[in-house]
Amino acid sequence: MPVPWAALAGAAGVSVATVAACTAVGVYARRAGVLTASALKDLDKLVSSIYLPCLIFKKVLPNTNAGVLLDVWPLGVVCCASVLYGLLAGALVGRGTPRFRGMVMVAIAFPNSFSVPLTLMLALGDLPVLLTQGQPGGDALAARVNFLFLMSYSLWTLARWSIGFPLLSGAISFREWRRKVLNPPVVACLLAAGLGLAWDQVPVGARPRWEERLRPLLQPLSAALQYAGQCSVPSILLTLGAKVDEAVASLWGRSKRTVSGSRAKLLAAAELPVEETLPASSYVAVLVMRQVLGPALGALLSLGVLRGLCGVTDPVVLLVGMLQTAGPPMINLAIMSGLSGTAEKETARLLLLTYGCSAATWTLSIAFFLALL
Repeated sequence: MPVPWAALAGAAGVSVATVAACTAVGVYARRAGVLTASALKDLDKLVSSIYLPCLIFKKVLPNTNAGVLLDVWPLGVVCCASVLYGLLAGALVGRGTPRFRGMVMVAIAFPNSFSVPLTLMLALGDLPVLLTQGQPGGDALAARVNFLFLMSYSLWTLARWSIGFPLLSGAISFREWRRKVLNPPVVACLLAAGLGLAWDQVPVGARPRWEERLRPLLQPLSAALQYAGQCSVPSILLTLGAKVDEAVASLWGRSKRTVSGSRAKLLAAAELPVEETLPASSYVAVLVMRQVLGPALGALLSLGVLRGLCGVTDPVVLLVGMLQTAGPPMINLAIMSGLSGTAEKETARLLLLTYGCSAATWTLSIAFFLALL
């Protein structure tokens, strides 16, 4: 069965176009005066404190058990190694601009590891290279792909909000780090995993009786979590669009928040230092580190370490691990920068650049992975 390159390129293009269309709504909302600066801050807080924890809880709790943790350990290795690489590479890229070092480190360390790579993996279909060990294709393969991405999602979320957010927001002391690491997404992830493992210890024969007793409580609670969780992705894309629009307007000198003439004279008289900005070379460096060297690292981890040293031969697991290292920075980077008030315009510009190039880099990365698999 030949690789469906046209469908693959189309899926990559549709994913990027979907992000662009959703962010365009945020652009309109900002220009219409709906998403003001204060409204953006409030929406960032809603996402991090309500919507995202509900999404995590709804996805993680029903699917966590000891067997699952054993199945996804290779993806945990990929996650840890990818984060470590990103932090080291980001520290190197950002050494000349200390103010933006945390943002650069987080951008390289945490790629889009769920929605877009999942879509692309499903678009591959029943490739022979994915069925070499006699696994069933069709719906069974799609269900397994969804399962692997869903289970590794909790690992990436825990790493993002326990390492990435404190680093981006500038947690220097251990006390500050401890305060920032216990944020709502991390608490939701730990609580959902703990409850899932506890439920796994309930004898199988006793579960129907408990489910019947708890159903009147769990059904409305599950619906509430689902509805709130569904708000997270649209809200993230709305805020991203507004921030990208503000960043582009500022970049081209079209920002509405201009300085008055008298204010400008006072600033000039005071000889205040020029605000530090992230140089263009750093944007390009992040793009290369994240979407060129990142896939190379993913191939080395999956094929060299997991397959060569650890004996993991399942091609589906290996390809999922590689895809999770190949994407642009996570979209949640915009939420983190908004919550911390750190490099918001630079973050928006970086996401605009990296996602604009991602359709091409995704397709090339998948071609590279399939050639090696």
